[in-house]
Amino acid sequence: MEMHEVYDCESIALIEKQQVADLIAAVLSYSEDLAKQIVELRQEINNLSGKGSYAPYIDLHSDIYRMSTSRKNVTKTPAQVSMQEFFVVFSLFFFLISWLYKLKDLVVGFITFHNSSDKFITL
Repeated sequence: MEMHEVYDCESIALIEKQQVADLIAAVLSYSEDLAKQIVELRQEINNLSGKGSYAPYIDLHSDIYRMSTSRKNVTKTPAQVSMQEFFVVFSLFFFLISWLYKLKDLVVGFITFHNSSDKFITL
């Protein structure tokens, strides 16, 4: 005869609470490991940036524990600022080029319409 363990409702609830607590502890431990890895990677990036150049991560722990996705109050490095400025200028340039093509199409369409309407209006 095979023996099975029998649990009452309170024991099952306690086991489930313990499983949740174990899961939370595992997630916290994993997040601590990830934070350590991020700091190590940032140190390595700073070391690779070379002597006399600007280190991208002055504060290695700057935004690791940030809970929100909002980055309004984060100080940007000069590299991030210049990259952002590049994308703004590139976007404006692209926008200008697309409008110039639209303007060219309008002018060509107007000239074509004007030249074709001259043929039909002459009496």
